[in-house]
Amino acid sequence: MRTPTVFIPHGSPYDSFNSYGLRGFFGGVGREASPIYTGITVTRSGSGTRTRDFGGVLVEQEISYSVSHTFDRFFLQDQSLVFSGQNQYSDGAVDYFDSPEDYVAPVGETSFIHSIFGSYRGVPNSAVSFANPKKHFLGLGGFFGIEDVSFGTQTETDEFDSYEMDIIQVFQINCPFFTYSNPSASPLPNEYDQWNCAIGVDFGAIGYEGGGRESTSFGLDVTGYSATKWRDLRGTYTLTVNNSDIDPSWDSDSVVHTNTWTIF
Repeated sequence: MRTPTVFIPHGSPYDSFNSYGLRGFFGGVGREASPIYTGITVTRSGSGTRTRDFGGVLVEQEISYSVSHTFDRFFLQDQSLVFSGQNQYSDGAVDYFDSPEDYVAPVGETSFIHSIFGSYRGVPNSAVSFANPKKHFLGLGGFFGIEDVSFGTQTETDEFDSYEMDIIQVFQINCPFFTYSNPSASPLPNEYDQWNCAIGVDFGAIGYEGGGRESTSFGLDVTGYSATKWRDLRGTYTLTVNNSDIDPSWDSDSVVHTNTWTIF
C-alpha cells in the first residue's frame, strides 16, 4: 500500500487540495491527522445549588455530577486508500487518493481528522479559499451516550409538605469542535476562533438546561495559538460556565458546569 504523502505548494488554493492524501474534513471525507494523537478523554461535571419559587412551591436543587468517557482513536489508515494520481506544482506535488470505504468511527471511538490547514471559507469577493499552512485544525466526531445519571437531588416545599427526589438525566459525551464565537458575523471570519463543547446537564447539545432554554455558544478562545501549538494539540483543556449564563430563570443559582478534555 502506498503511504499518503503531500508536499504542500506554497499559496495553493483550497480547491487543489480537494482530494489529496490529507484532505480537509469540511471539503468532504476527511483524512488522517498526525499520528501523535492516540485518544481523548472528555469529562462533564458540575456542582452547586439553585432555587426557584413556582407559585408558592419552593424548588431547591443540589447539583453534583461527573460523567466521562475515553475515546480511543480509530485510525483511518487501517482502512483502504487507493492511490489515483499526482498533480505537479512549481514548488511541490500532491498525491491523490480514493477511499473505497466510509470514514466513520465506531460508536464510542473517534477519528482524528485534518482540517484544511486553517481556512475553508471563501476570501472576500472570491469563490476560492486559501489554505493557511500555520494551522492544522482537528475534526473529532466521537460521541457516547450515558443513560440515567443522577446529577443531584431536588427538594420541593410548600405550606403543607416537603419531599425530596433524585434528579435523573441522560448525558451524551461529545468531543469538542472548532467553531466561531459569532457565527452570524458578516463577513464571516476565515478561520475558527474558539474551541467549543457541550456543557451543562443536558442531552449533549449546548445549553439546554432547566426549563429547556437554548443558550448562546460557549468555547475557549484559540486566536492566540501559535503555529507550533496547532501542530500539537495534546494536553488538557477546561471550560467552565456558570449555570446562570445558560439559564437565568432561577431565583438563586451557584451551579457551575465544567467540561474538561484531555488529548493524548
